[in-house]
Amino acid sequence: MPCAASQCHRIQANVQDMIQREEALERDTLQRQEALEQERMSKQEAIELRQEAALREEKMRADVLAREELNLAREKAQAEIKAKNKQFKRQASNELQQQKLEMEMKMQIAQTKLM
Repeated sequence: MPCAASQCHRIQANVQDMIQREEALERDTLQRQEALEQERMSKQEAIELRQEAALREEKMRADVLAREELNLAREKAQAEIKAKNKQFKRQASNELQQQKLEMEMKMQIAQTKLM
């Protein structure tokens, strides 16, 4: 009987040892899975952060282009206004010159009639 008790004790110890190893394996497996999940989450976060940064950079570029286009349009409008003003001034000057010439001619005609 002591042999059977000893054998039973060994079997119980082996079973207990096997249970502990299985539990340890399950814990290790769970820990590895959690680590992999955390790594995946970190990679996903990094991807999202890079995407957000790329979108911000793209928006900044678009804003810069829009400002440049606005400045070009403003410069073009100012140049057109300047050209129109110059044209109006030239036209007004020509009209004044014409009126001056006409007055001078009328004065000469009047002077010749007086003589």
